[in-house]
Amino acid sequence: MLTVEYKTKTGEWIKAIDKEWATRRGVEHWLNHTWAGVGLTCRYEHVRVVGEESRRKPFTGIDPTGWVHVGDVFHCRWGYDTINNDFYEVVSVSPSGKTCTIRQINTLIDGDPNYPGGCYARPQLTGDDHFCGQPIPRKRIRVFQPTSGRASCSITMSPGMGSAMLMEPEDYVQGYMEDHCD
Repeated sequence: MLTVEYKTKTGEWIKAIDKEWATRRGVEHWLNHTWAGVGLTCRYEHVRVVGEESRRKPFTGIDPTGWVHVGDVFHCRWGYDTINNDFYEVVSVSPSGKTCTIRQINTLIDGDPNYPGGCYARPQLTGDDHFCGQPIPRKRIRVFQPTSGRASCSITMSPGMGSAMLMEPEDYVQGYMEDHCD
């Protein structure tokens, strides 16, 4: 781990802060932003970085194999001033089980999304017309185990849309709040 030391007027090196960093990039960020943000001037000839850089550990999430099957539904909630819900059905899973192809499905609306109180949205699971849009291939499946609670499965959507979470069968009938008023 890396630490930052500074040189006093007497020439003695003292630990600058009781904090450690894994990489030099973190130290540089702290020096450039934190010290400058509080108005301190830092002359780099009076500061040194001590220690060894730590290599980043590989991702240790749960193996996603077997978590997702054809027919499973993912829910994505997004929006800045509005609340929008999209639902995606898994149409194929790769042989490794780590990626899948999804396709957006239509949404059933209970109420008026333009009403100030909003409405509730559910996925349309049946019918020949329940798909909308083209298949989206090669979505990476991620499974996380929080320190407390049960594991969750998600796929990353396009930038700015966040993640889509795997729905449990009992969630299919639950309504998700949707509001198009900003």
